Amino acid sequence: MPTRNINLTDHYAQYVENALASGRYKNASEVVRAALRLLERQESEDAAKIEALRAAFKEGEDAYLRGDFTALESDAEIDRVFEEIAEEVDRAR
Repeated sequence: MPTRNINLTDHYAQYVENALASGRYKNASEVVRAALRLLERQESEDAAKIEALRAAFKEGEDAYLRGDFTALESDAEIDRVFEEIAEEVDRAR
């Protein structure tokens, strides 16, 4: 395994020390690897969310181009639609 030197702020150096003192980790490398696994998972989840947003946008754009939409003219209409959606979500639970 390659060796890497890293510089930590005082805050993160203390965090590593506290993690070691907890007994959960045997050394600083384990703490850093655990942090990197979390970062990797978060980045993967973020990428999946962005892809889902892109797909939802595309679906909405396609529906708009087909004319498959409802124009809402007032705040009351918008509120009504959101209330209907909330009720539908509640029924699905």
